[in-house]
Amino acid sequence: LNNEERLGACTKVFAYTACITESADIINKPIFKAAYIQVIALIVMISISIILLYFIVSKYLSPLAAIQTGLTSFFDFINYKTKNVSTIEV
Repeated sequence: LNNEERLGACTKVFAYTACITESADIINKPIFKAAYIQVIALIVMISISIILLYFIVSKYLSPLAAIQTGLTSFFDFINYKTKNVSTIEV
């Protein structure tokens, strides 16, 4: 029919075989729409996850700068570069 691709399904009904066909475009349109919505939702969720992960990691790694300066101060004291040493505030 009109050189368009069609999908069909057949089933047995008593002694007969009943078949139905439909244009592939009509069947594929909602499938492509659902796939498009899923891709958009996936991109949004990945973006939210990356932002959330960035804030969580930066919160847990923020004490590292204080530890680094405290250790530098401590080793300067051990190597007689300074006369005073301070505690590491975490």
